[in-house]
Amino acid sequence: MLLTAALPLMLAEGPSRIGIVGSTHTHGQPTSDSIETNWMPAIRRLGPPVTVKVEKTGFPPAGGGAILALIPGGARFKPLDQKVRDNLRSIRGRVYTSKLKEEYTEVLAREARRGLRRAGVAVRVDVVERRSKSPGCCLHVEALLYNERRVGFSSLGGGKRTAERVGQDAVNGLFEWLDSGAAVPGREADQLLLPLSFATEPSRFTVSRVSQEITDCAAVIERFLPARITITGAEGAPGEVRITPAR
Repeated sequence: MLLTAALPLMLAEGPSRIGIVGSTHTHGQPTSDSIETNWMPAIRRLGPPVTVKVEKTGFPPAGGGAILALIPGGARFKPLDQKVRDNLRSIRGRVYTSKLKEEYTEVLAREARRGLRRAGVAVRVDVVERRSKSPGCCLHVEALLYNERRVGFSSLGGGKRTAERVGQDAVNGLFEWLDSGAAVPGREADQLLLPLSFATEPSRFTVSRVSQEITDCAAVIERFLPARITITGAEGAPGEVRITPAR
């Protein structure tokens, strides 16, 4: 919901303040952790000084989480020209948990540490207790690059999902991006298309995986805006995105 409402409010004449209550961690959607480490810094690099703060965690089904977003108006988006990523400096992982057995979260943290060691950099994984109405768990692994950019990958646990599977999902997402050498993770690319369609100049960036979500998002944007989006690369493989913004 936040990602849907944010862009129109960035283009509004004045600032906006959004409070969202509900689940902060839902399967198939960006987690609140990914919004803080990926989406917010990405938008800030394009110009608007958006601020997002997670005030309370809410795992489904009860939810009860709270997010506050401060969005300035009158945005002018800078273009993005990023074909390669900077070198990896370190990796930080956090297992956010609420009302789950300690054995489950310890296995999850151990699996994450084991999988992340092959990166060849300093790795730290901590278990952090959070209060939530419903039990739940999220592993968020975060890569820190030498240019101070942070890129995170999340995987939700609890329920019938084994700790080993949860650990593998987030770690595999991170290494898919690192091994591709691309500037932008596949899960983040579709979130950049719309703001870059309003940028002052054309943009281009490499992506770790061309997905159906990216191509569908590009098709919808081109239907309603005079922007042109070209995506090269086969679906499921690394590719490149070029955007000629609306004039």
